[in-house]
Amino acid sequence: MKKVCKLLFVFTFVSIFSLQGIWGNPAEASEGEEPNIRIGVVPSVESLAVGAVSKFDVINKETGEVLLTGDNEEVQVELAGSSVVKTNYRLQVAYSTSNAYIQDWLQRAETFGYSTYLEEYNNGWRLLIGEFPSDASFAVRTAFKDEIVARGLGASDAYWRLITTVEGESTIKVSKGETAITTTNPIQIVSEDLVTINGNQYRGIAEVGFNSSGALAGINELPIEEYLYGVVPRELPPVPYGELEAQKSQAIAARTYALSNMGKRGNDGYDLLPTTSDQVYGGFEAEHPISNDAVDGTRGIVATYEGKLITAVFNSTSGGFSANNEDVWNSDPVPYLRGVPDAQRGKRLSTYPLLRSSKTIATPNPCVQQVREILRQIGLNTIAGILNGQPKK
Repeated sequence: MKKVCKLLFVFTFVSIFSLQGIWGNPAEASEGEEPNIRIGVVPSVESLAVGAVSKFDVINKETGEVLLTGDNEEVQVELAGSSVVKTNYRLQVAYSTSNAYIQDWLQRAETFGYSTYLEEYNNGWRLLIGEFPSDASFAVRTAFKDEIVARGLGASDAYWRLITTVEGESTIKVSKGETAITTTNPIQIVSEDLVTINGNQYRGIAEVGFNSSGALAGINELPIEEYLYGVVPRELPPVPYGELEAQKSQAIAARTYALSNMGKRGNDGYDLLPTTSDQVYGGFEAEHPISNDAVDGTRGIVATYEGKLITAVFNSTSGGFSANNEDVWNSDPVPYLRGVPDAQRGKRLSTYPLLRSSKTIATPNPCVQQVREILRQIGLNTIAGILNGQPKK
């Protein structure tokens, strides 16, 4: 079923919208140069390792100065200076673009004496409340959440996040053996070969900078088409979904999503995350010849609606019918984001397992047998027959 759902979605995707080429596709008009995209592959840490599979330079991003060199190895990068790093559980209760709503919520939270935290995101703010140690028990956190819901400061869908914050001046310490260099600027790994971040291989450049909370972020910057090499096989695995046209549709969806969300997480120093929060990105090691061919075969092609990039959200499983955008997110209805069945007309049931599988169980469930006997005793033979896999006609 998963295969049918996924393939049907991507085939439908390319049939609804206008497809336009925006750079370098031999079959499409070119409009501008291919941009680079920045992915926060390690979004928030106190230390990490970066390097390359061959010779590389560690450079100061702001000055261009070469700080260290290496060859097929990694250097250690740490958060240093007089800063204090804290990682705490905070309860995310809402997201809002309304200053009036945010100010009212803050005032009510402060009236009860709660610690609050605002995180800028996508032209709005995430509202978080509470501050608990990273080892706080589930019971303690659940009791706090129940209290917040009871006081009208959050809803039952509020969830816990580990948030790292840094207080004070931060610097980056880069170490290789006995040599250590500190800088207040981001550093980059530049190589003619693949770069590495925490042992994972990537095309392009590896960078370590500061995110919005002051912690370190490991960033992979690369051309968007090369980025798609690592996205498409993670979102629609070529094994078992190896149909090239389906892979091409996924490539168009992923390219459109990436371009329409450039700068989405700019406050953290990158554009997108490598997870389902945006698009799953696996770097060089995720690449596959089939998905690479799909990216190359659709180079520069995007989906538009009324001349603008669409919001190219997609999913792997919908339960048989997708949803309207306003039913999922707090947003106005979008004409092209309407709920549709995810199976071919007239063939919907053919994608589901047959009920006869229940008849082939070698050892019947004793609970089912007991219920069946009770039903027979009180004269409900029809229901008993259904439990026995022999419905009455």
